[in-house]
Order: sequence, then structure tokens, then C-alpha cells
Amino acid sequence: FPVTITRPYQTEKFRINLKRLLKNAQAPVIPSNPRKLSPTQIEKLLGLKFSLQRPIFQVSLAVGMLGYLALRPNEVAKLKKEDVILSEETIILRDTKSREDQAIIIYPDLMEPLRNYLKHIGPNEPLFVRESNVQWERKDVYRAIKNFGTYYGFSQINPRKFRSTVANYMINAGMPIKYVSKYLRHKDIAPPAAIVTGK
Repeated sequence: FPVTITRPYQTEKFRINLKRLLKNAQAPVIPSNPRKLSPTQIEKLLGLKFSLQRPIFQVSLAVGMLGYLALRPNEVAKLKKEDVILSEETIILRDTKSREDQAIIIYPDLMEPLRNYLKHIGPNEPLFVRESNVQWERKDVYRAIKNFGTYYGFSQINPRKFRSTVANYMINAGMPIKYVSKYLRHKDIAPPAAIVTGK
């Protein structure tokens, strides 16, 4: 469809940003004006959408996994695409506290976000990466959640509190301790005090 680009948008900063985006998209020719972009260049620029927005997607996905699945920070950080089995609605945790692989059921509300997210990453690629494309570590999960909390005005939020919140919610809903403990993947049935502190 036709796009009208007026003179005020033709600033030097805009040109610099356009050149940078085209370079990142590996587009062969750098035009001096957006009107001169070829269909191929436009397609390549649109292909950058996921990579540019991935940091935001990652934080949202990490929050969902902590808040719905009660995962530990290290478990979130180490997930790879191959660990998410959408056909079975299952995630395989390979770096757990018990040092054993554990299969967990994906909460229904996470299925669609995961499905859309996984379309954009390659086989065996980490779910969560830094800007340098290095896989997250535990500290990156804490940093992401801190930024999330700061943005929404929750200064004391951290990944461990998500886990204890899930436990509290389940207990307050009347679920027996043994089932709460099992959901949190404790090796043995943990006492209530241990459960609500997220251990």
C-alpha cells in the first residue's frame, strides 16, 4: 500500500538508523530514502522484528514460566527449544535441583505464546539469550524479573517470590500439601513452611 513520507522524517538520525537496520538485515543496497527500499529490503527489515523485540518477549515468557509453572531461576535460564515438546504439552527440565531430568505439564495459557515464540528460533537454540546471543544464566533471570518489577512498580519482586506465591495460592485454594509439594517438584513432601518460602 502507498506510504507518504514527509520531509520532517528525513533527519540524519533517521538515515543512520535506517542504514543500521539494513546492515543488520544484510540487505545489499543502502538507499538514501525509504521510498527507494526494494520489496526484498522491506521483507528483510520485517524479518528483524523478532530479534529486535526478543528481549521483551523473553521477559514475558520467563515471568509466565515462573508464575504458572513455579520453575526455579536456573531451570528457566537453561531451557532450550528441544526441551519444549508442544505436541505433548510438556517441558523437560534438564538442570534441576535433584540433578535428574523432570517432565512438567505446560500450563494452558502458555501454549500459544510458546508456540509463537518457538517459530522464530532454531533447533536446539536456547529459549533465553543475552544481546550477545549467549544463553542466560541464573543472574539473567533475576535481572529480567527486577526490570519487570521496576516497570510495573514492584520493587521487591524476584524469581523466588514467584515460586512461593504459586505455593501460597494453591494452599489457600485448599489443595493438600502433598499435591502442592509435588507440583513444586520436591523430592519429599515438604512442610508448609518450606513450601511457602519457595524452597
